This record gives sequence, C-alpha cells and structure tokens, in this order.
Amino acid sequence: MSEIENIDYLCAKYGHLIITKAEIKDNKAKNEADSYLSKALGVLQEQGIYAFYLFLEYRKDKKAMKEVKDQTQELLYKELKLLNETESKTNNPFEKAKKISQDLDKLLFARQVLEQTLIYARYHVKALKY
Repeated sequence: MSEIENIDYLCAKYGHLIITKAEIKDNKAKNEADSYLSKALGVLQEQGIYAFYLFLEYRKDKKAMKEVKDQTQELLYKELKLLNETESKTNNPFEKAKKISQDLDKLLFARQVLEQTLIYARYHVKALKY
C-alpha cells in the first residue's frame, strides 16, 4: 500500500458518502436505509466479504445498498489499493472479493475497514433530521 490517509478518517468519509449519495429524503427512507445497513453489517460480520457483496447484489434495488457497494469498492480498491491495477479493473465485486480472500492479511484488513465504514454510515443515517 502506498502512503494513505488515516484509516478511521477514510471509513468516516466513505460512510458519509454512502448516506449523502443515497439521497435519503424522508423518515421512511431513513429507517429503510438504517435497516439495510444493519443487515449488511450483520452479513459481513457473520458470513464474510463474499456473502456481503452477494447481499448487496441481492438488494441492489435499494439506493442505499447500491451506494454501499459503489463506495466500499472505491474505498478498498482505489483509495486503499488492496488489489493491483489489473485485478481492480474488473467490475465484478465477486472476483475482487475472491482475490482479496487469497491474502489473509488483506482479507482481515478489508473486513475491518468495511465494518467500520458501515458503522459510520449507520451513525450518519441516524443523525439525519426531518
């Protein structure tokens, strides 16, 4: 990895981006986003990164889940450069998860970063006022 910013700051930044780009406009959307973020976090913690991306694909009809997928990929692969340039070029998140899974250190680091990002996203959505 090249020189990177504070990891906690990056998690907070991308957690905030997830919520702002999801364009949550009312309490119903806020509650739904909070619910799906909680479910995504649970899947990640209990089943791992591959299951997490499968869950996001399953719920891609939800704007917040689309943003989780887009922003977490941006964070892991472009910001933190957990894959080399060739590996990162695929748009298939499952292939990326498979590549990361081959290196235990990268896998554990990615999981920890994803968890913290989702936690911050949940706090951001809870802080929205209507």
